[in-house]
Amino acid sequence: MRPRLFARIRPAVALAAAAAALALAGGAPPARAEYWVGRTSELLSRATRIEIFRVASVAKDGRLTGTVVTSIRGRPAGETVTHAWIGAAAPAPGADVLAICDGSLCPRAIGADRGGFFLLHAREMMDGAQVLPGIVERAALAPLAAGKPAPSLCVRAVVRLLDEDDAPAPAVTATFSAADGEGSVTGGALLDAGPHPRTATLLVGDGLGAGDDDADSTVIGVTGKTGRMSFVGTPLARVAGGCYETIVLPAHPLARSAAAVARRLDGPPADAVLARGTLALGPKPSSRPEPVEILVGADGQLRFRSARFAAETPVLVDGGVPGRTRVGFSITAGSFYPLYVVEIDAAPPIPGTGPAAAIAAALDDGLAHRWPLLREDYVKDTPVRITPAGTISVTGVRER
Repeated sequence: MRPRLFARIRPAVALAAAAAALALAGGAPPARAEYWVGRTSELLSRATRIEIFRVASVAKDGRLTGTVVTSIRGRPAGETVTHAWIGAAAPAPGADVLAICDGSLCPRAIGADRGGFFLLHAREMMDGAQVLPGIVERAALAPLAAGKPAPSLCVRAVVRLLDEDDAPAPAVTATFSAADGEGSVTGGALLDAGPHPRTATLLVGDGLGAGDDDADSTVIGVTGKTGRMSFVGTPLARVAGGCYETIVLPAHPLARSAAAVARRLDGPPADAVLARGTLALGPKPSSRPEPVEILVGADGQLRFRSARFAAETPVLVDGGVPGRTRVGFSITAGSFYPLYVVEIDAAPPIPGTGPAAAIAAALDDGLAHRWPLLREDYVKDTPVRITPAGTISVTGVRER
């Protein structure tokens, strides 16, 4: 088996968009061998058990034991229960945890109290899973379990534009269904030039990263005339009045200015160049330099463009050094190896915003940057061989 050095960017945004579109049409979420998608309303209405328990102890394997404090369906209050934790760090003793079971799994979804709401982690045997919109409020549990409407979710977001950090940050306001994350968003000059209000979806807990660093990411998907954009942000914080607040970045496809947001949503698809410079393969910095561009393609994917690496799509690497981002690309059609890896001296500006945002943030100073290029080769049943391959020297190109 090939060693798992790279992790494909998780398909959260695409799945949320597809599930949302099918929900509007009355259909089912897309069938995927590796990802299960469900709606909070369906999860709760079909659940065999819905209980909030207070954690008394946490086992080494992550199993939580505690006492039921609120029972919507199933085990009565006061009963001792044990549930496996799903996700990264398990909650500490004293935390309130919501567990939801169905006829197949117990728990099917679980989440710790974040101050009146629960961030849900779901599971499917041998597969990934996500519940839309990914959060549920305490007050919504009983009505949704009974198949009744629950109060909408209000979200206010400040939008960070990487190439307009010197200007006042625009803001957007959105309202989403507690049942499935469907809703709408308005945003002054940033979003109101097109359809008003714009159709939007909310997905919490799954950004564009490769690991648990984005486990609390907020994703607001916005639909335009010709395209769809995902604004990926910081964890939701509940504020006075019951609304939630976050800071988001237009991350997929990446847009670094207000004009770019409008083009991505309402204009024809087009490439957006992040950087230009030279690529040098070989042990010396001056070895065989050739022009190179780093860009976000019309399809929204991060690409390196040169005579040698034409239109190749990098993938995010597992196990990167904190504060750095590693992207890799293959130059052999139909083969994963040999793999060329670029080590970039920056992390995504908001966890979960992905490698394109990390590159844009690294180049935001307007200076030339030189990044090492590594080559990874693999022969079956042998360790991956990593050797220096050259350098990439680039300067950022601002997006207007």
